[in-house]
Amino acid sequence: MKKLFLLSLILSSPIFAEDYTINKSCTSTSGLSIYDISINTEVNSTGEIRYRFMEQDIFYRATVLTKENNILMGIAEFLESRTGESKGSSWIFSYDIQKQILKDNENIEASCK
Repeated sequence: MKKLFLLSLILSSPIFAEDYTINKSCTSTSGLSIYDISINTEVNSTGEIRYRFMEQDIFYRATVLTKENNILMGIAEFLESRTGESKGSSWIFSYDIQKQILKDNENIEASCK
C-alpha cells in the first residue's frame, strides 16, 4: 500500500506534467509595452502574442522552438495589425515559466500575471 501511495505521488508531481497553454498578460518594466501571450509549452507548437505599444496593436504568430528547464524560446512573426501596419519585424522571445517573465529580443523584460 505504501508503494502504491508513493508511486501516485511521484506520478502526480510537476516533473511529469504534460504540455499546457500559457495565457498571460505581461507588462514591461516601463509600463509602455503590453504583451498578451497564449503559447503552448510544447516544442514546435504555435500560439499568439499580442503586442501593444503607444498607438500600435499588433498580433504575432509565436512558435516555440526550444524548451530548456523552465525557459521557452521561440520566434514571433508578424500576423496582423489592428492599427494599420501591413508588416513587422520578427523577434525572438523567451518566457520563464517559473518566474513568469517574458523577454522580447533579450531587450525588454515584462512581468506576467
